[in-house]
Amino acid sequence: MQAEGVDFGKLALLCVGLALFYLITAIYMASGSDEKQVKQWPMAKAYGPITTTQENQVVALKAHIAQREGSWSYLEVELLASPTGPLITGFSGEMHFETGYDDEGRWEDRQEWVEQRLVIPQPGSYYLRFKGGGGVVDNATAPLDLTQLDLEIRTLRGGDRGFNIGVVILLLLGVGFNGFANVRAKQLQEQNP
Repeated sequence: MQAEGVDFGKLALLCVGLALFYLITAIYMASGSDEKQVKQWPMAKAYGPITTTQENQVVALKAHIAQREGSWSYLEVELLASPTGPLITGFSGEMHFETGYDDEGRWEDRQEWVEQRLVIPQPGSYYLRFKGGGGVVDNATAPLDLTQLDLEIRTLRGGDRGFNIGVVILLLLGVGFNGFANVRAKQLQEQNP
């Protein structure tokens, strides 16, 4: 239905169509062109090289230290220009495996991976350095192995967060325009029975 030269129904369809396009683009950008899985990497040793071929390359990193019930650990990951430095950027995170009982029965809480997406500014070869620590609570049977970790490294085509935000905004606009078109159509029907 048109109001002052604007067809809000068609505008709503356009917004939904653009949202679908943004969603497909986000899925494409988040897909990896190269994925590596590394098991039991020694934490004392720098990992690499991670090779990028374009400016502002997005690399998704996931790191895991094996947790057992009653354990916790933290991990610091540094991105380096060479195996010994200099530092470009870094991130950290915590992992844990906790259990207990409350009035509803047994509960369990796990955080098994530290994840981060890094934007590497220049093409080249880069390395990761790791630092970590952790422990176990009194009832755990054995100490936590903090000497090795598992890695997943994906080189992405680009970032998808901006596209995901665009999808939400466009869908909200589409719903709003459609609602306005329906209200306007109802008003015109009531004016011209």
